[in-house]
Amino acid sequence: MTLVAVAFVASCIAFCIAGYFYFFPSNGGKDLSQKSTDFFETTPARQLVPRIQSLMKPGHKLIVTSSSGRYPESLAGGSLWIEKIHEWLESGVAIEYLVTSGKPKHCAAISELGLKFPSLMEISYLTKAEDISELMLEIIDDYQDTHPTFLVDSDRSPVALWLERFHAPESGMALEVSYISPKDISESELADRHWKRLSELLKVSETLSQSEMTQICLVTAEAA
Repeated sequence: MTLVAVAFVASCIAFCIAGYFYFFPSNGGKDLSQKSTDFFETTPARQLVPRIQSLMKPGHKLIVTSSSGRYPESLAGGSLWIEKIHEWLESGVAIEYLVTSGKPKHCAAISELGLKFPSLMEISYLTKAEDISELMLEIIDDYQDTHPTFLVDSDRSPVALWLERFHAPESGMALEVSYISPKDISESELADRHWKRLSELLKVSETLSQSEMTQICLVTAEAA
């Protein structure tokens, strides 16, 4: 092997290692859940997962807002994200996935989890029905790019908030992200505002049936 080839292979290995630690950083054994933090650019796999890991307890529910449900397919930590959702479901944590861009187009991974954990995994979608209010239309349009994700307890009270102020539907990266910790969430006006808005959306969302989830998986598999 020539020196040029050796240098190329070494650079590739270094790039892969750097990429791994960028998307899956070590927290050094620290509990990150209790410190509210802002990020300019990041991903759920990189910064949300290590912050809520210690909070994912049976009886809690993670309510995820997504525009198209495509993040699990993203190279920016999508596989880790779906692995952690599977792990949380196995431990008894409920997951509610709210897709704001109509019926899911990229939900094979989460649909399969819905079939495997029917009592814990819910997938809902929103469509702009003719009788929907102007307020709901405004919130739906906003949540195409702005994605709040709440962890709530058994009383459906918010425990923590992950807010992506801009996350384009086809991108794995989110911009201007805030994590609001359990210590701060009760006093957070940001969390209060988005919890009220999200609660209104959930009232008009439609949960996918088992047959609809099965059909999504079949269509996606045939198209692959």
